[in-house]
Amino acid sequence: MTIRFAEASDAQRITEINIISWEDTYRGLMPDEILDNRTMNENRVIYCQEKILSNDYVILVCETKDKEIAGYIWAGKSRDSDIELFHELYAFYIDPKFQGNGYGTELLKAYKKQINNENFYLYMLKGSRTHDFYIKMGGLEIKDYSKSVIINEHKVEEVLYKF
Repeated sequence: MTIRFAEASDAQRITEINIISWEDTYRGLMPDEILDNRTMNENRVIYCQEKILSNDYVILVCETKDKEIAGYIWAGKSRDSDIELFHELYAFYIDPKFQGNGYGTELLKAYKKQINNENFYLYMLKGSRTHDFYIKMGGLEIKDYSKSVIINEHKVEEVLYKF
């Protein structure tokens, strides 16, 4: 397994993993119409390329020994003024066919190393099955903090994890 910074040429695969992972992880947690309408398109790939090329984020990918990207992390500065941490993990997805093989663990360790083991946080959809993984990796669910977000006119609840 290799972990490296994402390159613009990785945008197609990162976008694909995002769509596949949302389908796998969030089915039953958000309306089907949101998941059913998330498809690969040029705009999504271009958006991802722009984020990679901006150098404003830490975007890491994890490759298999066969050089297939198995997952990614996209992180940056905190977007919340009420949370006293500098780093936020915006997206963290492993292609479902590679889950359970240590890719997520190693990717998260690499991210921690990139930020010099400073504290960070992430939001997760309430009820997500990734809860146990985040706890195992040192995350602490902040039970009295939740956030409602609107995705395509649908309200979903997120919970906060601090690391």
